[in-house]
Amino acid sequence: MDLNTAPKDMALAPVSTIALNLDRIFGKHVWQTFELETISLELGYALDELSRDKLNVLQIALQNPAAFFEDVLFFLHAVHVINNNVADFDTVPLPTSLEIAYAHHQMRKLLPEQQYGSGVQKTIKYILDHEGYSEPVWPFNEIGLKSEEFIKGQEPQDTKNKAEAVRRYIEGLEHDDHRNNS
Repeated sequence: MDLNTAPKDMALAPVSTIALNLDRIFGKHVWQTFELETISLELGYALDELSRDKLNVLQIALQNPAAFFEDVLFFLHAVHVINNNVADFDTVPLPTSLEIAYAHHQMRKLLPEQQYGSGVQKTIKYILDHEGYSEPVWPFNEIGLKSEEFIKGQEPQDTKNKAEAVRRYIEGLEHDDHRNNS
């Protein structure tokens, strides 16, 4: 069987959309134990590198949610992949607050009840501190970070701007998915 290359839409689709579509095609959660080659053959096209990475992240996180929510190294690589970057295991990614917010938003759609472990929380807090946050805007307040943990000093307008940037980043990536599916 000669497989065509997967459409770019799959590689750039949000992981929650990929998971929902695979549940629809194969049956709820059935695909989570399939080898990537099986998924590729069943879909009828070869998976590109980013699609394979997204499927790997999904399979690991959905079968073992602690991997995403408690394992700092997996969390960092997963955030990188969820934000449409091919995994590079020769480096340790340092995602931005926007990338973390989007990954969190995506994983909440799939695993809404999971709680973050202290190591991942501390990693997120470190990144937010580095980016000048003085308080956790949405969705970081859902992660378990508290306002009193942050060093005050950010102007209210800066906080508002950070919240708006997060919202726009998430909407932008999700809007791209809706445009690709129309």
